Amino acid sequence: MTGTDYTCVDVEVRDHIASLVMKRPEKANSMILEFWRELPQITDEISTGTDARVVVLSAIGRHFCSGMDLAVFGGFEEPASGVGGGVDMVSACDLRYATQDAFFSIQEINIGMTADVGTLQRMPKLVPEGIVRELAYTGRRMGAQEALDRGFVNAVYDDHASMMEAVDDIAAQIAAKSPMAIWGTKQSMNYSRDHSVADGLEYIATWNAAMFDTDDMGEAFRAQMDRREPDFPDHQPLGKGFGA
Repeated sequence: MTGTDYTCVDVEVRDHIASLVMKRPEKANSMILEFWRELPQITDEISTGTDARVVVLSAIGRHFCSGMDLAVFGGFEEPASGVGGGVDMVSACDLRYATQDAFFSIQEINIGMTADVGTLQRMPKLVPEGIVRELAYTGRRMGAQEALDRGFVNAVYDDHASMMEAVDDIAAQIAAKSPMAIWGTKQSMNYSRDHSVADGLEYIATWNAAMFDTDDMGEAFRAQMDRREPDFPDHQPLGKGFGA
């Protein structure tokens, strides 16, 4: 799928890593209608048609994403941005990294609406609920250092280049692990986030009973004995009924 001409995102898959780069800096990478069509299509194609094991989402320009473009709502002659949505997207990611000049805001309150694309559901699982309520009620900006202190981002870097170098290294580390083990880890953590400890333990026991991959474990042990990096087989395309 590398080379496909998308309106909002450039895509490259290399070394088991899919790089998605939002490419509308002149519009602060706002979410236009094409974005909502393209992103699901891209992620589906990555999941079923490539050997990617990690997805890195980044952007060019001053802003990562200013949120929903007002033109999406209709009734506006000229597109404009700054209506939330960006925080909803990053809240859905597994890991988040920022530059020191970054900020995050739940912008919807400033235009008289309630955030409705996941921030209010996901962000309280990442940072204290009182902080999320304050951000959601006031619409204020949370800077990169505060986001780090609150646990919303994993790390903060001086500039975009150093951030992407570090993120690429982390992505390579993840891609080198057993795809089945990474999948199981993500599924178990997502389930446990929304259930009791007892339910989570029962879930992982059932998961390992059904999905335990002795081939990957065997390769991991052999690689350790041979003092080399393991060479795990690519993941199988996700079927209906399975989580991503």
